[in-house]
Amino acid sequence: MALKITNVPFTVSPGKFITEAPNSGAIELQPISSLSLTNSPYAGYDDKTSLSYMAPSGELFFYKIELYNQEAGSDRAVVSAETGMGGIYPSGSNLYLLRNVVFENQRVGESALTKASPIDYINFDPERHLAVSSYTPSNYRHVCAGTDSVLCTTTPFQPEPIELDPSGILGRKSGQITSLTGQDVGDILLESSFLTNAAKTVTNELKWATNKFDLTHTDSLITANELRCKGTRVRPTSPAAGSIIFNEVTGKFEGYNGVGWIPIQFEIDQTVATSIEGLHWVVDGDTVILYDSQNNVIKSGPAVYTPL
Repeated sequence: MALKITNVPFTVSPGKFITEAPNSGAIELQPISSLSLTNSPYAGYDDKTSLSYMAPSGELFFYKIELYNQEAGSDRAVVSAETGMGGIYPSGSNLYLLRNVVFENQRVGESALTKASPIDYINFDPERHLAVSSYTPSNYRHVCAGTDSVLCTTTPFQPEPIELDPSGILGRKSGQITSLTGQDVGDILLESSFLTNAAKTVTNELKWATNKFDLTHTDSLITANELRCKGTRVRPTSPAAGSIIFNEVTGKFEGYNGVGWIPIQFEIDQTVATSIEGLHWVVDGDTVILYDSQNNVIKSGPAVYTPL
């Protein structure tokens, strides 16, 4: 399954570092009511702007984790921080931010964010509440962190990298730009106007779609190594002239000429006819007649006698 980075609008939730898994990159998200405990400037945000509400579960987004000091007013400052790419995942009744790739970090005692290795997760103070938010990277290299990805936008100034599946095609489906499979492409073509110049779905008076496919163009053509008529014991009730069926009761192909159904007789090579089971010749005077196993006439013609 291809990964997509959903560049959500700014959203923030409180979180706490999990000491039981110090190198897992997991941050447990807390109820929005704990946001005031982060001592961050985001205390006025409510649940509808939280990560649990805004960020789709299982999809990657650009995250920022900030640990603030406990000072107030102009003395309030970030003492430790980290940016990267991760996702929100449920486990039991809890939600977790799982850090996937680290871009930059700032440990306690450092004055600014600096480049970090991809798995250089900060082990934050487990006793303190963290401000976990989304952001849009200003460094284009961070936007291109994924492999086999292309950069797209669905909202202005919000880049969304999309990883392509093997043999995948980039396209838009259900309002989202994503990696499409062959099945997805087929669904899009059938739903779009791509085929309408050549074909249409036929509907009845009640506007319910039927399982008919009508080629409407004068030059429409179907080519295949094999075409099959499914056997039927009951003829169509409202056939159109030119309809062909295989009548499994009589074992014959039949065609509707606009008035009635008539058997379709296929040309048989006389040189091999006598070797086909059930066929037999009858000479009647100067006429030779070929019958099938049910004594239906297949072919007739003048008898020509050659001396032995």
